[in-house]
Amino acid sequence: MMIDGGKELSDSLAYVDSILKQAEYIQKHSNNASGHVEDTTGIEHFLLGCDEFLPARDSEAMLWLSLAGAVAVCGFLLYCILNTKCRNWIFHHLKQVALTVFLAGVLVYGAGFNDEGSENNVLVLLLRACVSSLEMFVSESELIEVKHILKDSVTYMIIFSTVHFAAVFVSAIFILRLFGLRLLSMLRLWWYGHRPESVPLYVFWGINEHALTVAESIRDKNARLVFVKPPEEKHAYSSRFTFSHFFHTSGEDIENYLDRIEALNRGKNKAFLTVADKGLNGNLDTLNQADDLFVQLGLRNLQRMLRKSIRKESIEFFFLSDDEKKNIGAVVNMLKFFALKKMKKEEKEAILAAARRIKVYCHARKNRFNESVMSRSGLKHDVHLVDSSMLSVLQLKGNGKRMWDYGKNHPVNFVDYDGNTGTVSSAFTALIIGFGETGRDAFRFLYEFSAFVKNSVRQEGGRITVTEQVRNIYVVDKHLKELKTRFLVNTPALVDKPSIHWLDNMSTHSMAFWDRLKEIIDALNYVVVSVDDDEEAASVAMHLFDFAYRYRKNLEKFRIYVRLRSNNSMRLMKDVDRYNVLVGGKTVSIIEVFGTDKEVLSHENLSAVAEEKDAKDFYLRYGEICGDTKVGTMDADAWWRKRRNEKDERMNTLDNELRILYQEEQDRSNVCHIYTKLVLAGAVNEEGISVARLDELEQMMGRDELLIDNLVYTEHIRWNAKMELLGFVPGREKSMKERIHPCLMPCSELIASQDEAIRRTLLYDRGIVELSIKKGKEWNALHLKHD
Repeated sequence: MMIDGGKELSDSLAYVDSILKQAEYIQKHSNNASGHVEDTTGIEHFLLGCDEFLPARDSEAMLWLSLAGAVAVCGFLLYCILNTKCRNWIFHHLKQVALTVFLAGVLVYGAGFNDEGSENNVLVLLLRACVSSLEMFVSESELIEVKHILKDSVTYMIIFSTVHFAAVFVSAIFILRLFGLRLLSMLRLWWYGHRPESVPLYVFWGINEHALTVAESIRDKNARLVFVKPPEEKHAYSSRFTFSHFFHTSGEDIENYLDRIEALNRGKNKAFLTVADKGLNGNLDTLNQADDLFVQLGLRNLQRMLRKSIRKESIEFFFLSDDEKKNIGAVVNMLKFFALKKMKKEEKEAILAAARRIKVYCHARKNRFNESVMSRSGLKHDVHLVDSSMLSVLQLKGNGKRMWDYGKNHPVNFVDYDGNTGTVSSAFTALIIGFGETGRDAFRFLYEFSAFVKNSVRQEGGRITVTEQVRNIYVVDKHLKELKTRFLVNTPALVDKPSIHWLDNMSTHSMAFWDRLKEIIDALNYVVVSVDDDEEAASVAMHLFDFAYRYRKNLEKFRIYVRLRSNNSMRLMKDVDRYNVLVGGKTVSIIEVFGTDKEVLSHENLSAVAEEKDAKDFYLRYGEICGDTKVGTMDADAWWRKRRNEKDERMNTLDNELRILYQEEQDRSNVCHIYTKLVLAGAVNEEGISVARLDELEQMMGRDELLIDNLVYTEHIRWNAKMELLGFVPGREKSMKERIHPCLMPCSELIASQDEAIRRTLLYDRGIVELSIKKGKEWNALHLKHD
């Protein structure tokens, strides 16, 4: 009892002592005569005076007032999170806002620290206040150091708490901004998922530069764009719980894309951001095949929108990260799930009926391995590989949008040709700098499209001798030995080809390369620069221009094509006027930029390449010309799919796939090569396509004309080149397994062959020429309609 009594007495004395110290402090800082507060303590007395206007602390009025303040703060916070303009304004004025909060913190702490040894010491107060104000932004508080009289002031504590809250708000603005966008997206997804409307839906798995480039190019006036952020593996086993984990918003990798995602909300278009609970790259054995895939991924609202859109509108999925393996893994797992999914009969019928409206785009290299991996049941023919290297070279081959623009970068524009005979009198010479993916695709294009006829002569006895025009393609790369070996293993027919010159042990940084270039510079027509770094690529292109300008007799029939991935790099290059020179009385840009991500990955371009309307129509029309009775009333798309589904029972699955592959590749090349044939036939001039000349060519098709024969020979030489690039070699017996084709031979040998089936090959080539002339007339009609 004595101990308890002593403790109570001690506490009472301490309380009395604190009261006396406060009274002494107030007395010390008061004027004895007037009772007014001095200037140095005016802030304190002002704050204490404000307290008198507030209700008593323990009153019901103070309780309601504090609740009203809390509601106002929460309302302001929600407004900042949900209102896009407010959120963006704060984010884009973050420096000014942070500076304002920092200065407010200096004033608050300056007033609170004005006591004891720091009293009236401006230097000490300023330094302490600045340090404490900075600590606010990392959620640190120095309230314990504030003088007691101010800690007892309601007004001061309201100001102190508000400033601290503002500092934490500024520090967490990115997380709050992302959370706001996610919250809005969640509400909108729920809303649109329950509305009866059906609109085109675009789903982007992952948030990256490629995904935003495609999304920004979508021209639908009323579409829904959903960005799904996969779960982050690096945080999956983190033991530390953070603020960002609470909001499920960790990952600074998407910070730079938030403005662009929000900008997609224009007109009736709506953009959404959501986060998946599970990834698509792992093992799907843990998923229940009886339930919907997207529900199990934590994307229930997206699943509702998918069900509505699939009934009437198109749905497109995009897997466009730079990690090819992850893209392929995600797509394969998605298709695998649908293939294994336990569905009712009506569900399966609904999916099959809607399959034509579903497209899946996967950013990966287009090769046999990836195409084989994608060849699964369900949507296998609606999965389109987005090969940016191939798409960039397609800009040189033909831009994939308007057929009448095909050909302006074709090799035929850089040689001397005779439009009356269809022959070429000058050699085509090209240089490829960089033999990576783009360089190899550029090589394939130039090797195939530079196949020309030099002349054809009827010898005594009626035998015809066809001479191919010389072509020279030089290749340089600092890793050429390894890249060349890998390439030639798959194209054995090109080993030791005299038209291909491998500049081993050279690079643009070696003197040996420039010495070799000096020997061929005057004959050089076509240069492709395709190195990984935009700055290096631009630098190489500029050095080549200066070199050519110095050592060539003129710059006619000479271009430098440089691949620049960045749109900004392209604009800078085009703004340099010094690379525009007078050639033949016209100003020509010697350096041409191709393959920018904005052009290659535009939605219009991806759709045109995926749909392949031109190639499908060419295949259908070719079947009609050849009198194939199976065509019937089929449309081009059905005829194309029929070939894919047909199987030669004499071949195994792999051989059937190869047969279809080479046939489809030939159809794609035939479409792009139409321009070259029309130029060689004299049907293209500076004003466009000559309809009168096309009419003459149609009449010639029924006669034995030298021009038509040479066009047929040119087509066969091109076909040979394409087959060599696909890995085929000549031989007596056709074999997909060994990649042998008996028709792979020079025109002269083909004409003189004793095998009627071999000689008949020229009739098929003639059908290609006939169809090319017909397509030329259609192009011209489209061109006039477009204008």
